[in-house]
Amino acid sequence: MQRLPARNSTIIQEFRDANSTPFVQIYTQIYPKRPFSSPHIKNHIQRILDGNGRIWTITQQNNLIGYAAVYPVPGLPNLAEIEGGIIPIKQRQGFASQLLHHIINVLHESTTQQISLTVSSLEAPAAHFLLHHNFFIEHEEHHLQLDNLQSQPLHLAPCTLHLAPHETAVSTFPTLYDQSFAGTRWHQPYSPDEIDITLSPTDEMLFYLYRNNPIGFAWIRFPNTTTAEIEPIGVVKEMQGKGYGRSLLNAVLHKLQQQGIQQVQLGVWADNQIARHLYHKFGFRHQSTTTYLAYNL
Repeated sequence: MQRLPARNSTIIQEFRDANSTPFVQIYTQIYPKRPFSSPHIKNHIQRILDGNGRIWTITQQNNLIGYAAVYPVPGLPNLAEIEGGIIPIKQRQGFASQLLHHIINVLHESTTQQISLTVSSLEAPAAHFLLHHNFFIEHEEHHLQLDNLQSQPLHLAPCTLHLAPHETAVSTFPTLYDQSFAGTRWHQPYSPDEIDITLSPTDEMLFYLYRNNPIGFAWIRFPNTTTAEIEPIGVVKEMQGKGYGRSLLNAVLHKLQQQGIQQVQLGVWADNQIARHLYHKFGFRHQSTTTYLAYNL
């Protein structure tokens, strides 16, 4: 029978020092496949803290052995995402359960109603651990990819794409997004402040104009010089079911084609059958699935 560590042998406390070298060291042990440098890890932790997130560390005999972070989901104030883990040499000894129970108890005193974590496979150790602790499958997201964009037979769509300046994107995008997705399970509203922070200078916010009025949008990011990510993309509800979504996607892909982009990626909820059907018609193919596991507080 496996013995759980004595509670008095460990200390769980809130963490606020993003420049901690021991923290960087355990992070690289917990996520050995992530090619993150020390400055990248420190910046990641600082962004969590600056975004009203909270971080806890767990130590055993004054040695840091794990951490957990909780941070709010933009636009959904009662939901939070979690991340973290225990260093390999200390795993399967009850420390992760102790840390998780501590966080849940703390969050019961907050306005957070649900926490979630993403896993790439339900066979992953993290998935087994969370499901054992009463997490459930909240939804799945498919990651699609279109290769060889330059060879796709696209034609300029009969619509006007407008590359919005930063100020226009910040003020207009949240309303367009709500008009497109309100009432759907994948609706995740944005505030102007969130757009102002997350819209990178290298991103492109494209608005689909109909009679000089925006009726759709596509947020484009460029991970490298030959790849583009479209997330999100949509058309306002009163214009849905009339071919405008297809026209918008065609116009965006045509624009990216003219920019020399070779590969396009996007994500879609697994149960959004209409969007998945459209993307497959344009040649997008399934690459992987991310599962969102959730726990109701």
